[in-house]
Amino acid sequence: REEDIAREVEQITQKERDIENLCLKLFLKQQPVATDLRAVTAAGKLVSDLERIGNNADDIAEIVEKHNVKPEMVENSDLLPMARAAEDMLSRAVNAYVKQDEDLARMVIDGDDTVDDYFDKVKLGLVKYFDSDEQENIDGVLDYFMIAKYFERIADHCVNIAQWVVFIATGELEGPSGSSSLRPASWRGIRTEAKQSLCRIEAARQHALRAASPLFRGSGTCPLFRE
Repeated sequence: REEDIAREVEQITQKERDIENLCLKLFLKQQPVATDLRAVTAAGKLVSDLERIGNNADDIAEIVEKHNVKPEMVENSDLLPMARAAEDMLSRAVNAYVKQDEDLARMVIDGDDTVDDYFDKVKLGLVKYFDSDEQENIDGVLDYFMIAKYFERIADHCVNIAQWVVFIATGELEGPSGSSSLRPASWRGIRTEAKQSLCRIEAARQHALRAASPLFRGSGTCPLFRE
């Protein structure tokens, strides 16, 4: 149900924030280097892709709840194999990260072409539909297209995760414009950015503590914001 998925997305969002804060603290307090530095950097980045995948899943569930997309529209369509391919990419991407498997990560990257091919077929079918004289359930057709679009986005996020796995292993960050190495100057920039982010978080924490302290005057220490 869409409500269940929405609750899970809220949990994912909270975990994303927790992981980002942990990565920032590791940058500042532990000052990781080499492979450890790449691992912390990648973790702080790929959680955003995981959170967006959760959002995409919630968007799909919300569309399905409308019941505009009828079962007969999905049966024997390109949407089902596309969904399975995206699901397989997600499973492989997570396993590649957990196992630190560069080869599996590259399989995920290569698998994006399959999802893109299915999405092209969905778009072609949409064009044929609007060129035809039988245009029933337009809302259902448009929702069908949006579901396909969300699966295509999920696949793209899986590629991002896989690219961060490759980065951990090689130091090469691959992308649309090719691969690039992060040089020591870039690492210093990452540390500086992390330190500045932690300072902003601590400043906000202290401001909130000062604002809340009058509420607890006479009752001992403020129970908020304890380490």
